[in-house]
Amino acid sequence: MMKCGSCGAELVSVAGPLRLSDGFVGPYVANVRDHLECAVCGEILIPGEAAAVVDAARLRRLEELLLTRPLGDFVTASQAAEMLGVSRQALHKNRRVRNGFIFHVRFGENVLYLQQSVELFKELGDGRFPLFAVAGTTPEEVDQYTDSEALSSTDSEPYANIAHWFSEDFEETLFEQGSSYVEARSAA
Repeated sequence: MMKCGSCGAELVSVAGPLRLSDGFVGPYVANVRDHLECAVCGEILIPGEAAAVVDAARLRRLEELLLTRPLGDFVTASQAAEMLGVSRQALHKNRRVRNGFIFHVRFGENVLYLQQSVELFKELGDGRFPLFAVAGTTPEEVDQYTDSEALSSTDSEPYANIAHWFSEDFEETLFEQGSSYVEARSAA
């Protein structure tokens, strides 16, 4: 048996979904078949192959939270670059931006940046904040987020199928109306 790196107690094998919480996306569930957990301190050890599953579940939760925001809360790459005083190319090449320090969502070929996140990034160098608190998600609501269906999908880009209906004209209309992406998609 393996020992916990934090407290030295034995790690026990746990089967089934792994319930996690993140300071930015809140609670989420990853369908990890097996993982090790310390019964004493709660430390979790995830097998290497399961790390990608956990990352995908977190990314899916982040996208869910971002897609509930009104499109008026987002800016284009050109607008974000202007706000930061850099070129679009510099924005896209920035390592911290690529690593998620500014919340963004991809719509086909377009990337939109959360304006509040861009402003925080400009001020602090880190545009992340608790999105789940803004969205009103409570830990009790985590049960409604199951990713078993999404994990069985072979589509590597979860929202790739929306590119055909997202155009600049449609984007401008939504920004003007203050609609959210989710509302617009359900009406399309």
